[in-house]
Amino acid sequence: MTKGNLSFADLSAQLKSIGYDATIKGIGKSPCASELHYIFEKIPKECFERGLRMLDELSAKLYSKFEEDLDVFVTDGTAISGVYLEEGTIKLKKRLVKERHDYTFLIRIHTNTIRCVKEHTNKIPFITMTPPNSTFLADPEFDVEENYRTADLYGINLHIKQKRVRSKRCRKPFRRKFGKKFDSEEYRKRKLGERCFGNIEVRGTKCYYRKEENKLKGVILIACHHNIIQYFKNKAWCNLFVNLR
Repeated sequence: MTKGNLSFADLSAQLKSIGYDATIKGIGKSPCASELHYIFEKIPKECFERGLRMLDELSAKLYSKFEEDLDVFVTDGTAISGVYLEEGTIKLKKRLVKERHDYTFLIRIHTNTIRCVKEHTNKIPFITMTPPNSTFLADPEFDVEENYRTADLYGINLHIKQKRVRSKRCRKPFRRKFGKKFDSEEYRKRKLGERCFGNIEVRGTKCYYRKEENKLKGVILIACHHNIIQYFKNKAWCNLFVNLR
């Protein structure tokens, strides 16, 4: 189901052009667009999420021979363009513009792979989904006390460049605690997390779905497509190095 930047109609046309046989009996029938969409809607979101994590872990396994700390993640938000129009305001005038959907991504910086995708919020939903002692890098948008509290509970090293506050006395104990542990050198790695957004944008990726519940699944598929491409790039790169021990 990882169909890249194709609509179901385009995917169906390509499958037919290569003679793809989707039947058990081998009668040579390819699925039409409506059949592909029906299957897509029947698959639970959790299955897509599990597949995305597995693809991320495949790339991480390739890098394990370098004995580096691979559990360094960037969490950031981006907008994915849709194909349908909605009413928007440009220069104080109402116009029809392409809809945009905001999502938060969790990116492993060493492998440039996406581990999780959620609907955008300033509360980091991924902290509970990563191993203890993982490092999280995030911009000031996520400077929220609840994020620090959750990170402290799960043993996550959270580095957020905190916003300036007028009051010298901070009444948020977890924010103050993580502010003292902030590592500016580690935080500079956050920019590496934006590579995957650039990769996705260059491919001209769009979200083809109307139903809200399908939009998130569609973006997870986009992330799966990115991870598959990145896996083969990582494999080719890792094969250039040989352990001399």
